[in-house]
Amino acid sequence: MLKKIISLESENKYTIRESVIIRILVFGLIIAVVSLFEEMVVTSNFITLIPLLLIIIGIGVSMVFMFKFHKSEAAAVMIGFVVVIFAFPSVFFMSGGINSGSTVWFVLGIFYFIGMFKGKKMIFFTAITIVIDSLVYYIGYTYPQYIKQMVGEEQVYLDSLFAVVLVGVLLGAITKYQMRSYAKEREIALLQRDEIEKLSDTKSDFFASMSHEIRTPINTIIGLNEMILREDDISEETIENAVTIQNASKMLLTLVNDILDLSKIESKKMEIVPMDYRTTDFFVDLIDMIRIRLEEKNLDFIVHIDRDFPAVLNGDDKRLKQVIINILSNAAKYTKQGSVTLEARAEKIGEEWCSVTISVSDTGIGIRSENLDMLFDSFKRVDSKDNRKIEGTGLGLSIAKQLTELMGGKITVDSIYTKGSVFTVMLEQKIIDDTPIGNVNFLRSNKQREIYKQKFEAPEARILIVDDNELNRNVISKLLKATKLQIDLADGGKTCLEMTQMKYYNIILMDYMMPEMNGDEVAMRIKKQENGLCRETPVIALTADASLGRRANLSDNIFEGFVEKPIKSSELEETILRLLPEDVIEYQLKSFERDSLSRLEIKPGYKRKKIIITTECTSDLPEEYKDKYDIRTIYSYVITQQSRFFDTIEVDSNNLAQFLAEGSQTASAEAASVEDYERFFAECLTEAEDVIHVSIGRNIGEGYRNAVNAAKVFGHVHVVDSGQISGGMALITIDAAKYAHKGATVSEVIARIDEVKNNVVTSIILPSADILYRKGYINVVAAKFIKLLRLHPIIRTRQSAISNYGFKVGKLQTARRRFAHNNAFWKRNTYNDICFISQAGLTVKEQEDIYNEIKAVGNFGDIIMEKCSVTNACFSGYGTLCISFYVDKNK
Repeated sequence: MLKKIISLESENKYTIRESVIIRILVFGLIIAVVSLFEEMVVTSNFITLIPLLLIIIGIGVSMVFMFKFHKSEAAAVMIGFVVVIFAFPSVFFMSGGINSGSTVWFVLGIFYFIGMFKGKKMIFFTAITIVIDSLVYYIGYTYPQYIKQMVGEEQVYLDSLFAVVLVGVLLGAITKYQMRSYAKEREIALLQRDEIEKLSDTKSDFFASMSHEIRTPINTIIGLNEMILREDDISEETIENAVTIQNASKMLLTLVNDILDLSKIESKKMEIVPMDYRTTDFFVDLIDMIRIRLEEKNLDFIVHIDRDFPAVLNGDDKRLKQVIINILSNAAKYTKQGSVTLEARAEKIGEEWCSVTISVSDTGIGIRSENLDMLFDSFKRVDSKDNRKIEGTGLGLSIAKQLTELMGGKITVDSIYTKGSVFTVMLEQKIIDDTPIGNVNFLRSNKQREIYKQKFEAPEARILIVDDNELNRNVISKLLKATKLQIDLADGGKTCLEMTQMKYYNIILMDYMMPEMNGDEVAMRIKKQENGLCRETPVIALTADASLGRRANLSDNIFEGFVEKPIKSSELEETILRLLPEDVIEYQLKSFERDSLSRLEIKPGYKRKKIIITTECTSDLPEEYKDKYDIRTIYSYVITQQSRFFDTIEVDSNNLAQFLAEGSQTASAEAASVEDYERFFAECLTEAEDVIHVSIGRNIGEGYRNAVNAAKVFGHVHVVDSGQISGGMALITIDAAKYAHKGATVSEVIARIDEVKNNVVTSIILPSADILYRKGYINVVAAKFIKLLRLHPIIRTRQSAISNYGFKVGKLQTARRRFAHNNAFWKRNTYNDICFISQAGLTVKEQEDIYNEIKAVGNFGDIIMEKCSVTNACFSGYGTLCISFYVDKNK
């Protein structure tokens, strides 16, 4: 029975608080019985046994309340009144008063009420306890005759020893259980979060795959439809039908984009990709895409575009177009008769920026004022009988609002029920060419085809199209037929690699998403291919995701360009033309000038390194070591109430620590995202064949998990769990970089890291226990108890996680010096002379004292002192000191 009560198996039946009460009852009963025998042996005075018997009876009654009637609150109050308020004072008077161990029990009483209750009840019981304890001390001091003194010093010492041991064991057991309970709950929470993240990733993967699969037939429809429009001898009716197919396909794409983008926004993976765009083309596309819907409903379409609108702006025109199309579609849905109006204007704000305002108004049914709040919610539509037959997913306005906010703008709505609505989008765009667009007939007929003319002819140029889908390969080859390029086809990465070993190509068009090997992996293999003929050939990514293409385009050693699907022949030809050697071009359309500035520079003589060692800014690695061994670090984010900063780049740890110490605002840290790591690794791979990333301990932060997920898209990125943080990571990273510089292979460096990390010790002294409480390592009771005793927690890294190692007591400055002194004694077991010290907010004098203390005691050959990253400062607090060094654990 006792074993079952104490065991953790019963935790499923009880809450944490009920489990704590059960353990207090059990351990209290054991201690009371032991104390009973102790009193009998030590004092041989049966009068002193009365309080202990009272305690045993009180605990027995509390057990009845707890186990029979399930009244945990009554049991807790019963223990408090019987034991703390009556029994403990009785023990004081009957067992020697101040000259005994009874005073230790008073500490247990205060600890019990603070830890067991909360709010007004805690304050009430704690106040009563303190008042009673004070009264007992006063009576004992004023009327010492009321105290039953012990016989001889032997009894005093024995009684005090028993009290210290028993109370210490009880407090230790309760605290240990609390920490285990919170650790278990934290572990469960982490597992649940991982499951949620896996579900989210699965959903994202599903939507991405679905989008890819849907875009393939759409790409075929649009591509073959364009080939029809290029024909000379077709009727006007055929032309009209083909143009309608083209515009309907674009509308279908907006629905696909809505579903995919909602998933990206929810998983915080949506990226805004600014690019230069012509505003005239932007509005023409908008109008062409919506006109079919309006004409089907016989609605008038009124367009007012300011003639002074700048000709070329820089922004994410794809997302902005998606926002306006969703608003226009919404207007078309809810307008039965009348008109839809599109207005746009731009006002300059400075030399390079302008404020763009685009509004869509309609004469539709309008929106009730009480429904405005839910207007932008996903999958929701105003509940009205008139709206039940309205088509659509219910995502448009929600996505429009979220995309607008991601672009730094805002969207507003004004509506009069039964009269109509006005949606207005306002955001800033960078001006590239401020030439006014002038008078443009945006409402010219969209049922006339554009006359196609190839932008170039290059019959001597050879091009390879790599795509796992046969329809895509055929469509792309037909779209390029007029350019007279020599075209070969490959059905995947393996075939591509075989062909590039046998034949030289001027350009390779590479599908980004393919089975077995993704496009980026194939492109990297081409550029490293032994005896390959296309190692310097530009590779153009064909992708359904503009952000993926944009990232790829940032790295000239992976992709030299990208074309978004569904493919527009004009964009495809322009991209190819920019990358083709001029000597293979026989004809070029005069209206299209090659932009030498936009062409990415190719470096034929550049030789990449074998290995680059990377790590995170939380390693606190000094700049001199980064430069000496060419170590790259990825930033973390520091989040304040006002903004988000790049750690070590935009904000300094000492300044931030002082900032927080003054209480002006709060700050928290956030690891780099998976997308941040992808960009970071891609950049490193432009300079090295392999990247070995020394990561923070897997159970310490999000960095390890995000790095591992990012590395999955690369074939030559290796993430290694250092099991450490701060200086421990730095020591391991420096050792790995030295080893790599000696010519070690990837497997040898990784093996070296696995060997070395087991011999690194990282100890951190914290200014207070607040961070341990906020991170869930201890509960509020333990935090208050630690603060009450002026303890400074010491934590260590163990099994890739942070664990509590002990405490230092007293003033923080003194505690830090003793902490440094004790750690320096480990020198006798070290096999490496380096000691790494990082600090947050220590004064110059305090840093000198710590340095001199370690130098005098430890006799290290090399002592490195560095201010810690802002991420670490946010975690540990102002006044933290961290010491890392190697030990020989075999000694």
